[in-house]
Amino acid sequence: MKLFQLTIIFLSLLAAGCGWQVRGAALDAVLEISTLEYEGAVSPGLARTLERAFVQTSEEGPEYMLSIVNEVQFERIQSVTESLHTGQLRMEKRVQYRISDINGGRVETGTALVWRDLDEDDFNPGSTEREKTFLENEINADIVQQLLRHLERFSINNANDLAGRQDAAQG
Repeated sequence: MKLFQLTIIFLSLLAAGCGWQVRGAALDAVLEISTLEYEGAVSPGLARTLERAFVQTSEEGPEYMLSIVNEVQFERIQSVTESLHTGQLRMEKRVQYRISDINGGRVETGTALVWRDLDEDDFNPGSTEREKTFLENEINADIVQQLLRHLERFSINNANDLAGRQDAAQG
């Protein structure tokens, strides 16, 4: 009985490992055929995170363009302490973007939205600033992941559309 349980656990781990490999492979292919442009002002932190994600280039040239149209970042007080200091702060970022096929055709727009709540420490403001910087980096990384997932879906849908257009042209 124990051997059967160990076999099931081993097979589960093996299957889970394969899934991660397959999911990551498609995203790398999308990055290799994509380029990035900024149409509006973008914070240095987001620009740095985006450029790290788009370091690979294809020898054939880009097929898709990711354009950052607008970035809005703000902080909003969520709660106040008994001494009327800020208790909790919400940090929020919205990025509007457009994905287009370089060869013409399909264009999609979207908005990536991420927020984090920060509990402020009246007794140690330095730790609050460090945590704020950490959360800003985390927000930027989550925004980039949303953009890359949309780019991956766009490339899959565009490949299906391209195959349909080729079939229609031949038939």
